[in-house]
Amino acid sequence: MSFPDHHIESKTGGDLGILVVRPDLRQVRYGSSQLSVDRDYKRGLLAQAKMFRRDSQWGALTDTQKLLLQKKLGYFALLLYRYSDQAGARCELKPFDWQLTSNATTVEEMNEWLIADRFPELRDSRQILGSLVDDKIGTDDNEIIETDIAPKMRRSLVIKIGWEDGDGPSSTVELQGHAPVVRQYVLQR
Repeated sequence: MSFPDHHIESKTGGDLGILVVRPDLRQVRYGSSQLSVDRDYKRGLLAQAKMFRRDSQWGALTDTQKLLLQKKLGYFALLLYRYSDQAGARCELKPFDWQLTSNATTVEEMNEWLIADRFPELRDSRQILGSLVDDKIGTDDNEIIETDIAPKMRRSLVIKIGWEDGDGPSSTVELQGHAPVVRQYVLQR
């Protein structure tokens, strides 16, 4: 996940970017027995987080967001979060809902979803991540990924799960981010 500084968000229109990097195996040509392996295949999704406010409204998009997001609907989603104790202390988050914007024809249509609190097809986080991994949503365009979804200057949380060829799964999980590298050792019996 990539979290933008304010000056980056004002250029991308998103609050966060989600990037999945995984191996990709493909046939070189149809019917061919040759395969190609891309060890670092990337697929990303840009998202705008919206909180359901105390006045029971999501809040509309700003004019700047409308301008920036019109060309990004194909790889963009609204991340919607509410509190289960909406009238109280607002300490208990409900599970996140996501609304993909690829089926919106305009940013104005997406904005109407927010204003009316009616969304055509809400999904949960598991569905979003699964669809991203399965190449069903988001984009694999490297230029878009590097400029909008995961620019190098963004703060990020990186979770790497992998192993050297032939070694099998590693016994460590490495987390890299804004803080120093953290290594978590996993005991396997």
